[in-house]
Parts: sequence; structure tokens; C-alpha cells
Amino acid sequence: MEALATSLDISPLPHLSTACYGRRNAESKRVAVPFEANILALRESGNLVVVISLDWFFVSPQMRQRILDRCAGRLGEANLVLAASHAHTSPNTDPTKVGFSNVDSGYVSRVEDAVAKQVEQIV
Repeated sequence: MEALATSLDISPLPHLSTACYGRRNAESKRVAVPFEANILALRESGNLVVVISLDWFFVSPQMRQRILDRCAGRLGEANLVLAASHAHTSPNTDPTKVGFSNVDSGYVSRVEDAVAKQVEQIV
């Protein structure tokens, strides 16, 4: 079995508000502990599975499709596992979830692109 692993720093800028820690939409003052995206690819006998864990409150709705589009022909829907650690101090990343802080779409897009690029490089 072949295993490839990598990690990306996806720490938000200090001014982003946390999803549900403290006052709603209040700017955070600092990032005390770095946020990561951890990627593990396992390959054996032509079979591939990619597992991604994000230090986010929720996985953004477009993340899965962005990765699948970028890895078309090499990675299928059934071979991709995405999970969020449900970190309450992360920025909100899913605009469909109500009652939480606003979503900074620029931050979310940058992280989605960085993760998709990293997955593309290892598959």
C-alpha cells in the first residue's frame, strides 16, 4: 500500500469572526493555534481513497465539487472523504447554515483552491 500525507496551514486572518464563539460577527483578535487541512491519500492495487480533515466548523458546500472537478478522471465521488473537526473558533464557511457569523467567501475560496491543488498534486 502506498500512503501519501500532507498538511496545509489554513489559518484565517485575525480579523475574521469565528463561526459561533463569542459575539456574532465580532472580529477575532488573533489566531492562537494554527488551523490545518490534513490530506491522506491511500493507494493499493489501482484503488485510491483520499481523506481530508479540515479545522473548520463545517465543510464548505463547494469544497467536494471543486476537488472532484480538479481531479476529474483520477478521483471519483466514492473515493473522497471530507470531514470538519467542527472547530467553533473557525470562521463560518457555509452560508447555508443560519445563525452563525458571516462567511468570508474570499477566505473560503482560497482554502478550497489550495486544498484542491494539493489533492491534485498527490493523486
